[in-house]
Amino acid sequence: MISSGVFALGHFNHGLLWPKLLVYFLAGVAFGVIAFLTKSTLPAIPVHFIGDMTFFALVWPHDTARK
Repeated sequence: MISSGVFALGHFNHGLLWPKLLVYFLAGVAFGVIAFLTKSTLPAIPVHFIGDMTFFALVWPHDTARK
């Protein structure tokens, strides 16, 4: 839970809106579960990459807060 909170706060440059922070928190929980189950952080890397690519392709272009 602590690492997920830190992960969410580490993305505060994307905006301090609670829905965004909730998404980042839940992603941190998912990464933590993956690391716990596999005993490695390596399997979370492709998951994070896919999440980033999805964000930049589908969310970023429609985010009105960005110029």
